[in-house]
Amino acid sequence: MQPLKAMAESSSAICESPQRKTKRFPRLCSKLSYIPLGSFPTPVHSLKELEKTLGVQNLYIKRDDLSSPFYGGNKVRKLEFYLAQALEHEHSRVLTLGAAGSNHIAAVGYYCARLGLQSSAICFPQPPSPYVQKNLLFNLRNQVTLSPITSQYLLPFALARIFGKAPLTPEKPYFIPMGGTSFLGIFSYVLAAFELIDQIESGEIPCPKRVYCALGSAGTATGLLLGFHLAGYPEIEVRPVSVVPKPFCGPQYVAFYANQCNRFLRKLDSSVPYISLKSREIHTIENQVGSGYGFFTSAGTEAQKAIQETEGILLEGTYTAKALAGLLATEKIDPAPGPVLFWNTINSVNLQMHLEGMDWRQLPKPLQFYFQ
Repeated sequence: MQPLKAMAESSSAICESPQRKTKRFPRLCSKLSYIPLGSFPTPVHSLKELEKTLGVQNLYIKRDDLSSPFYGGNKVRKLEFYLAQALEHEHSRVLTLGAAGSNHIAAVGYYCARLGLQSSAICFPQPPSPYVQKNLLFNLRNQVTLSPITSQYLLPFALARIFGKAPLTPEKPYFIPMGGTSFLGIFSYVLAAFELIDQIESGEIPCPKRVYCALGSAGTATGLLLGFHLAGYPEIEVRPVSVVPKPFCGPQYVAFYANQCNRFLRKLDSSVPYISLKSREIHTIENQVGSGYGFFTSAGTEAQKAIQETEGILLEGTYTAKALAGLLATEKIDPAPGPVLFWNTINSVNLQMHLEGMDWRQLPKPLQFYFQ
């Protein structure tokens, strides 16, 4: 607990950490608060054994599942900015949103606990699965106050009750949007795109023609797309694989968020070039959703099994298994003219050691359903 608390007190800008320095638009680094939580850059490597098994050529992976030895995944990059801002504005509690077994809620709860912050989450139902159980118990371990609602459509009403029309003050919780998707979360993946470009330019991997990732709240895919354009690599095509049904996400959201974030970054640093992306230029893959968010698919299960057996890499059925299934299905019928990269966004740290002694009966009654 103490090392992160000490970092929280001494860190004020992303440029103060060598892990977060970037040669691209360095003035941006002095404008946003930052606290180091992860281990970056995350590794990149080929997937030779998976290639042999599935017949896909030139396949590589970006291991954001290894972004932290404590709790990894794509949320770590985003929380480095959000939690720094929460501390900077002297909030004692953080509030976020998500499904009952949300990895985002679990990550927020864990890092808040390590930083001495309290955390709360409004959560809506999703299909039961073992990983949902694990995340709920992990939240119990980290003393996350969970407030279940019966439908995600009730989220605006729940937030209105908490915030009302009064201005945001330290007494009110610091709010992190669902999935960590806002300008801060998107910017964290602009930096992630810069990180990958550095690895390409240093010769760690060849430049991919396509990058595949899961598309939920759209922050990760948007940041990567914008980052590649800002870095001068618009030829790298981002192909987000949707894990939520229409109309909750799609190319129009990615284009809108990317253009809005671009304007935000240009206000911080006028040297950032103007980018205008059109939804028709963004190729989302929308045939892997299955029965809906959180429902596993046979294609996802097969992809998950294949990469675990050949490469020893863990995925989960809600996001990353569907993303890899989308990659494999697309590359079989429309192969890229060059290398392809899969961006693994899940946490691969085993949480079992944190769950000893946790009693699901201590959860709010609506959430006990997942254990019955």
